Amino acid sequence: NVRIAPNASMHDGILDVCMVKRPRYFLRMLNVDLPKLLTSRFDKSSIVQYLECQNLHITSKNGEPVYLHIDGDTAGVVDHVEIKLKHKALNAIVPKDLE
Repeated sequence: NVRIAPNASMHDGILDVCMVKRPRYFLRMLNVDLPKLLTSRFDKSSIVQYLECQNLHITSKNGEPVYLHIDGDTAGVVDHVEIKLKHKALNAIVPKDLE
């Protein structure tokens, strides 16, 4: 299993954001960054910026419309996105081993 945000918690009321820069050298990414991804240390990569927040506003470069993807699915074309975390807004039943 690949863990993009290994320190993320469903219980802390904090949104963990992982932004990945376009790698400068593809071979470096394969040799350095890919092994980190596969060993749950991806957040330590030089091409990754990791932050924690409760609200996030993202604007596209130059304000031009871009495709928005949510959980791997295309959600439309936008020039900005605003994300607000609502702590404890969703009740979910999960197996004990995932708590």
